[in-house]
Amino acid sequence: IAKKNHELDAKEGKIEELILVVNKKDDEIAAMKNQESLSTVSSMVTMPPTTEGLSGGLMVEEIATTSKDIKLAISLKIDLLKDDKSTNNIMQEKIDFMEQESNQKDIQLKAKDEEISELKKIINDRDEAIQMQSEELAKLKAQQSPSTIPMQEPPNVSVTLDDIVTTLLIEKVQMKKQLDEVRKERDAKGQQLEQKLEELNVKDEEVAKKDAELEAKNKHMIKTEEAMKKKLEEEIGNMTEELKKKEEELKEKDKAIVDQATKLEADKKLIDQKEKMIKKKDKHIKRQTNKLNVKTEQLGEARAKTVKLRNALREFTGVEDDEDADDDDEDDEEEDEDN
Repeated sequence: IAKKNHELDAKEGKIEELILVVNKKDDEIAAMKNQESLSTVSSMVTMPPTTEGLSGGLMVEEIATTSKDIKLAISLKIDLLKDDKSTNNIMQEKIDFMEQESNQKDIQLKAKDEEISELKKIINDRDEAIQMQSEELAKLKAQQSPSTIPMQEPPNVSVTLDDIVTTLLIEKVQMKKQLDEVRKERDAKGQQLEQKLEELNVKDEEVAKKDAELEAKNKHMIKTEEAMKKKLEEEIGNMTEELKKKEEELKEKDKAIVDQATKLEADKKLIDQKEKMIKKKDKHIKRQTNKLNVKTEQLGEARAKTVKLRNALREFTGVEDDEDADDDDEDDEEEDEDN
C-alpha cells in the first residue's frame, strides 16, 4: 500500500507538470488572441473586416475552450487518484488494527499458558506430597506389625498410631478435596481457554477472509490503476497531439496574419500615394477655381459695359426696347453663367 501511495504521488507530480505545460500553452494562446484582436482592430480601421479574420478569431477561442476542457479532465483525474490514495490509507489502518488485536490475543494466550503451567506445578507438588504421606503411612503401618513393634507402648509416647493415621487420613481427604477443586478450576479454565481458542479460530478465519478480500481489492485496485494509467497515458498522448495540431494551426495563422499585415502595409502605401495625388489635384482645382473667379468677375464687368453701350446706342438711335433682344441677353447671361 505504501508503494502504491508513492506511485500515486509520483503520478500526481507528473499531472501537475502537465498542468503547468497546459497553463503555459494557455498563456501563449491568450497572447496570440490579444495580438489577433489588435490586428483585427487595425484592419477594421483601414479596411472592412474579412471572413478570414473572423474565422481566425473563432479558431483561437476554440483553442482556449479545448485547453480549459483539458485542464478540467486532468483535475478530475487528480481527484480520482486522491480517492484511491485515501482508500489505501483506510485499508492500511484496518490492517494495523487487526494486527494489534492479534498481538493482544497472543499475549492473553501466553498469560493463560503460564497460569496453566503454574496450576500443573501446584498439582504435581500436591501429588508428590500425598505420595510422600502415603509412603510414610505405609512405613508406620509396617512398623506397627507384631513382628517389629513390641506389644507394650513406650512410656514417653502420648500420641497413638491411630491418631497419626486418622490425622493423615483427614489431611489426605482435605488434600483430595483441594485437588478436586484445583482440577475443577483447571477444567473450567481449560473450557474457557477452548472457548477462547474457538473464538480466536473464528477471528482468524475472519482475518483470513478479510485478508482475502483485501488481496482481491488490492488486485482490483492494481487493475483499475493500470487501466487508469493506460487511459491517462492515452489521453495525455491525445492532448499532446491536439496541442501539436493547435500549434501548427497557430503557426499557419501567424503566417496568414503576417501576410495580411504585409498586404495592409502595401495598401497603406498605395493610399498614401493616392492621397498625395488628390492633394495635388486639390491644389490644381483651387488654382483653376481662382482663375475662373477672376474670369467671372471680368465677364461681369464686360456685361455691365455691354449693357451701358446698348443703352447709349438706343438713346442715340432712338430705337425702342426689343423683347427678342432682351431674351438674347438673358440667353447670353445663362450661357455665361454656365461657362
